[in-house]
Amino acid sequence: TVAGQFALHMYLLFSAIALTRPYIQPAWVCSPDAELSLANKAEGVPAPSCLGACSEVGCAGCLGGTCVSDRDPDADFSPNLLNSVVFLVTTSAQVATFAANYKGQPYMTPLLQNKSLLGTLIVSTLCLWAATLELFPDLNEYLVLTKMPSADFRLALWKLLALDLVG
Repeated sequence: TVAGQFALHMYLLFSAIALTRPYIQPAWVCSPDAELSLANKAEGVPAPSCLGACSEVGCAGCLGGTCVSDRDPDADFSPNLLNSVVFLVTTSAQVATFAANYKGQPYMTPLLQNKSLLGTLIVSTLCLWAATLELFPDLNEYLVLTKMPSADFRLALWKLLALDLVG
């Protein structure tokens, strides 16, 4: 059912996001005259000072001597662990949804006889798994994905993607 698919995809997305939390540092969105980010001001998280190229995680550049986060809508795209994981999980959900909702007979060619569609679903799944397990670093670089923090993290994320496909 559609409700069951939705519940599974949301569960997997929230589980994947929870996997990233220990590895994500607070991001800063600063204006030239602000010492603290508006989002982190109440918490007292200082924005890092910026002298040239930023080396801070999540920093996409400098503005007025302060790092500007990749959360800044005007900043260039800067990959981070969270957006890499969300990309992998949502793409997996799209592939699984397409496979699960394909009607087949009597309205269309059965999936196992539709070689083009079946091949596309298999190749898409294998590419997602390869990117998740970082089997081909060039693939991850092409997809602009960040490096996963550990082998355990990669395996846990792969298990979520596999559950999405069989679920």
